[in-house]
Amino acid sequence: MVSFAVIIDEEHFFTPIEKEIFYTKNILIVNDYKFEVPLIKINLFIIVDPSSIEKLEKFVREKHDIPYFIVNKSEKLRVISYSLMLNNMVRTNDFMELTEGLPTDSNLHQCLIFLEDNLWDSGLNLKNVADEVHLSSVHLSRLFSKKLGIGFKKYLISRRLQKAKILLKNGKSVSSTSFEVGFSDLAYFSYVFKKEIGVSPSAFQNQTIDIGG
Repeated sequence: MVSFAVIIDEEHFFTPIEKEIFYTKNILIVNDYKFEVPLIKINLFIIVDPSSIEKLEKFVREKHDIPYFIVNKSEKLRVISYSLMLNNMVRTNDFMELTEGLPTDSNLHQCLIFLEDNLWDSGLNLKNVADEVHLSSVHLSRLFSKKLGIGFKKYLISRRLQKAKILLKNGKSVSSTSFEVGFSDLAYFSYVFKKEIGVSPSAFQNQTIDIGG
């Protein structure tokens, strides 16, 4: 079911891979306000750099109070990142087990939730996550070691690969999976995946298909 739409006036604004990611996430890409599905199925609009104020104003009048925001074409990454973030809120069972026992108002618990919801962000690092939960990098690093018995970087890679395995099992392409779990370099994603899991992403996916079939 379509949840929200990205409205653009440039047909080739997104690459084929980006379009595939949006398609698998049920994010509708609309060229020049020409909808092929009823607006009732959409609850949020992202409008990319509208070239026609008249069309924009007409759309706003007819959108029936559906929330929307406007971004510039130069902020393409923001469009993609925000879209993926909205579709990345379902947490896996193993994550729920991992956080079980941690006070929900603890800094570490909030940090883990923030990480889980933002695995798509290739810019995640100890400093910006620590800033998000109002801790020093040193303090947060110590929390990971003391409470989880694992360093921040290793934990982040582990969570990204865990999600990657789920996406690959569900038939997501290797390139799309790489992007969705925060690896902007496909070759590096494949290298890390094979190093930690023991097989390449494509081999892992093929094994899963063989077992399932």
